[in-house]
Amino acid sequence: MEHTTVAVTATAVVIGALAALATWFVTRPRTTARVLLAIVAAGVVTVVAAWASLFVLVPRGLDEWGVVHLAYLLLTLAVPMVGITLIAVGLRGGRMWLAIGIGAVLLVPAPLGAYATHVEPTWLRTDEVALAVDPARSGSDPIRIGVLSDIQTNDVGGYEQSAVDRLMATEPDIILIPGDLFQGNQEEVLRNRGEMV
Repeated sequence: MEHTTVAVTATAVVIGALAALATWFVTRPRTTARVLLAIVAAGVVTVVAAWASLFVLVPRGLDEWGVVHLAYLLLTLAVPMVGITLIAVGLRGGRMWLAIGIGAVLLVPAPLGAYATHVEPTWLRTDEVALAVDPARSGSDPIRIGVLSDIQTNDVGGYEQSAVDRLMATEPDIILIPGDLFQGNQEEVLRNRGEMV
């Protein structure tokens, strides 16, 4: 099995559901000690299930970026799932402010993850900076330097092409590519080679 977003996302959701279930059952009865114990139980379930999933996914092709992706999804999906459960526990049959407060804090990674996944990666920025050069240099024509970096893709598509098109529209004399352009494996590089030219 090759690392895919669907497989890793499904794994993170299942682990989050297991951690949320552990939280729900440990908080019966609803006491402060049980709420704190539920957080520990959710953490233990998450860590054990994540390690167990690695023993299944890594031999089937999950690479180091897939492991990082799983950790990211556990933070942005599984942790908020436990937060929702704690808020539900806190609201059930009256107000238990400790559970509601901790649950609200555990929701914070969800909007940060949504921004980091769906907003920031498509934020294409073009900056123009004018620098003075030593007047003793030979020649007097301005030099336009274009820099293309941090696309970090594993599939060249319209977004990547638009980044190159915007750069080329500035008519640079020199193009610098400092890195972080492609995150794919060798097979993905070969598949996209024609698109990257």
